[in-house]
Amino acid sequence: MLDVIDGVTYLHSLGIVHRDLVMRNILDSNPLVICDLQSHHATSHCHPVEIDDGDYSKFSFASDVFALGALLWECCFYNNPLNRAVLLDNPPPPPFRDIFIACTQERAEDHPTITQLRAMYDTIRLSNH
Repeated sequence: MLDVIDGVTYLHSLGIVHRDLVMRNILDSNPLVICDLQSHHATSHCHPVEIDDGDYSKFSFASDVFALGALLWECCFYNNPLNRAVLLDNPPPPPFRDIFIACTQERAEDHPTITQLRAMYDTIRLSNH
């Protein structure tokens, strides 16, 4: 996941919003590679509610962070994170749950920045060593 966060950090440093950060757009290599940079749409379960009206001009760095939260959930649990009908017997561990909740806040201005998201991951990594 850190490879993807670092890739998105690089895209954002160039002023690029990906708009469709989903599992199928992450190539399994070392390091992981983000693809499909020309996408003009987003997978519905991986974008924030402000995009639901189809106005893709609303995509922002914050919407990419939202998608990263959804991607984290999908990586950990292999299911659509925003399908409220799916109930898990075992909730995600607190550090990951906290990241998911932070990234998927309803208001874009409440999402962490990509730099803050990287720091959240670094904290988890450091606490496990």
